Parts: sequence; structure tokens; C-alpha cells
Amino acid sequence: MIERRHGHIVAINSSAGLMPCPDMIPYCAAKFGLRGLMDSITEELRLDTWTKNINTTSVYLATISTGLYPPPTHRFTAWYSETTAKEAARIIIEGVRSGLKSYNHMSRRGEHWVLDRVHGFSHVDRSPCDQ
Repeated sequence: MIERRHGHIVAINSSAGLMPCPDMIPYCAAKFGLRGLMDSITEELRLDTWTKNINTTSVYLATISTGLYPPPTHRFTAWYSETTAKEAARIIIEGVRSGLKSYNHMSRRGEHWVLDRVHGFSHVDRSPCDQ
């Protein structure tokens, strides 16, 4: 990408990278780490004159119905519903096309309220680097 001076880096993250969840410590830590990695890459690309046409997007999804784990047990479970893999793919494409650095798409309205109150995010929000 750097040689071509064009491209797009996409990270598929999770609402667990935005708010802590009990009984999911390793997963949350990994997702918070991914958030930090993407924020750092975004900032580095922003400062480098050779990479002005390389974009980044972090797409934050809610629970995806994969059947690999039991339903979440944190305090906001009433607000969660599972998203199908097909719907997740549509959301990811929508996030990339949005041109935003951070695309937060939660599956239920309650999650929007929590993210807005706890983290200052809105439904679709820009990263701190965009401000």
C-alpha cells in the first residue's frame, strides 16, 4: 500500500472494545488493543505525507450469531440481539464506504445510549484523530 500510495486498512472490532464486559476479560483486552492499534496506525498515516491516500476504518459490531459462545452475561444483555453473518458483512461494507475512521454499529438502540453516555460516541462516530 505504501508503495502504491493507496489503500484501505479495515479492522473488525466489537462493542467489547468500547465497554468492559465481565467474564470476557481476554476478549475485551484484545478488542481494546485492536482499538489502540488502529488509532495509532491512523495517526501515523495522517502524519506521513507519503500515505495521504491510505485510509483506515474500525467497524464496531455487536454480537454476531456464530454459535461459538454462549450469550453475553454482562449488565446490558437486555439491549443485545444477535446479528447474522450476512448482516455483519453488509455493516462492514457500509462502514468502509462511510469514509469514517470509526464506524460504530450496534444492533439495538440501548447500545447507542450506553456508548453515547459512557464513551461519548454517537451511532456513527469519528475517531479522536478526526477532530
